[in-house]
Amino acid sequence: MLFWATNITYIPAAKGMVYLCAVLDLCGKMLPAYRIGGDMTAPLVTDTVRDACKKEKAADGRILHSGQGSQYTSQAYFDLSQEYHSAVDVQPRMPL
Repeated sequence: MLFWATNITYIPAAKGMVYLCAVLDLCGKMLPAYRIGGDMTAPLVTDTVRDACKKEKAADGRILHSGQGSQYTSQAYFDLSQEYHSAVDVQPRMPL
């Protein structure tokens, strides 16, 4: 079983922001995939997770932990998790 976490952060650049999406293997403490993009959209996330899934095969599945951003609650992200037989674990909302 693989336990992964994924998130997006922004990086200030000369011509505005760029966005880094990374997948971290929590057990192996490795970075199986990352991508840098010009926008913070679901395709940036799904492409990054797909890269990681192709690189790190898991016979008994994986758990993907993420925040609650729209990218991680999108239908495309859910479909990808089903395609690679992954359980999605979204961080619970904090009370106001």
